[in-house]
Amino acid sequence: MAVTLTVSTNTYISLADAKTYAATHLYVDAWTAATDDNKSIALIMATSKIDRQKFRGEKANYDQALNFPRAFYMGNRYNRKYGLKIDNVRGIGWYLESEVSQIVKNAVCEEAFAILKAGATANKRSELRSQGVTSFTLGSLSETYVSGMSVGEKLLSLEAKQLLSKYLAGVVPIC
Repeated sequence: MAVTLTVSTNTYISLADAKTYAATHLYVDAWTAATDDNKSIALIMATSKIDRQKFRGEKANYDQALNFPRAFYMGNRYNRKYGLKIDNVRGIGWYLESEVSQIVKNAVCEEAFAILKAGATANKRSELRSQGVTSFTLGSLSETYVSGMSVGEKLLSLEAKQLLSKYLAGVVPIC
């Protein structure tokens, strides 16, 4: 069964663009070995995981399927200095991204690489955490999980998290 990637609906990046990105990176053996369907599935999963993060701002367009592009309130003082766009719905001082940034697309690729590399191991860890397991030992290997962290919130790829750092919310106000 062929998997359909639809940019801006279930992924931020096309398979062709992801392949181009991968061609410039080392240690992507799991990606290279995967079928196009599995690569597509990994891109969809990576996009979904990224979309579950807590981000600063809000969707640029209220009806868009995914969380990017974003809109950020910068205030009136930034409007003159940076020539920020004025959103007729939100008002003056909002910066609206016109498209998904390359940073987000790169993060999707990095997370997809990590998903394919981790394989079933990542799913087993998530399953254990969802069952309330806080640590386990297998031979000389031992793992302990941080309590209170929800399953599915953590990205597998540190590179993806670092790429997204300018978007990630630190403290989110509750209104």
